[in-house]
Amino acid sequence: MGLTCLHSRMTVTAMKDLGFREYAARLAGSANAAVDEKQGNSNADANLHAMCGFGQPEYECRKAVAKIIADGKQESADAVAASDYKLALRRVGETLHTIQDMAFHKFEPWPFTGIGDAILNAPNYMFCHLIRDLGVVSVSKTIDVDVSWRVGQQVYVGVKGFYHPSNDYFAPIPPIGGQAPEIPGFGGMFTITIGAAPGSVRVPDPYPDSRGAVEGPYSSMMSSGREDLTRAEDATADFINNVRKDVQARPANGQVPPGADMWEAFVRY
Repeated sequence: MGLTCLHSRMTVTAMKDLGFREYAARLAGSANAAVDEKQGNSNADANLHAMCGFGQPEYECRKAVAKIIADGKQESADAVAASDYKLALRRVGETLHTIQDMAFHKFEPWPFTGIGDAILNAPNYMFCHLIRDLGVVSVSKTIDVDVSWRVGQQVYVGVKGFYHPSNDYFAPIPPIGGQAPEIPGFGGMFTITIGAAPGSVRVPDPYPDSRGAVEGPYSSMMSSGREDLTRAEDATADFINNVRKDVQARPANGQVPPGADMWEAFVRY
């Protein structure tokens, strides 16, 4: 599944950015990370990671994941309203795990009984899975490695190294009646990407050896990490804000303060 440390860090960062104190943010982060203790191929376990259990149809998986998220939102808001802040933070963290994994895993099947079983039976898949789940690394089939960081809403900086078995860009002109020799090309660059995450724009190309050609599932996984992390970060903040809206919409009722005061007390916990 997604890297446990990445889940925790993403959760803590988002909550602190939204005003929560360190203690509360880390409680939610720990609850998020604890979901990775369930890595089996049953529907109940796999759906927590937005993946399909062994033999589970995708449409059933999508319904189950949607219910996990809806229930998590409702239970988080109810716990805030009841001033049970530890429960609220636990449910926020647990639900965010599923939301974050949905950005990475996209309801792919998980037939394995655990990580060890997956590595033993599908090592290539798990290697590509790891590259994707790092979140900052993109690897293309032409042996391009791009490590990038998000520095603004839609701004990324990174470093990129590449090696091409044949340099199609600066190959010498072939002699008459002959063929140009293949010259390997390699190098590196500093990159600034604006408007889309690195690796997220793929240009269709009919030529199988050219850059941007239609990718197989494994190479596509390795090139989507930065894009998926961006989606997971945005979805994390969106979920916390949706819980806030639910709480703040609740009117005062007898001894219960209005929702805005409930949320403010929760953030200060």
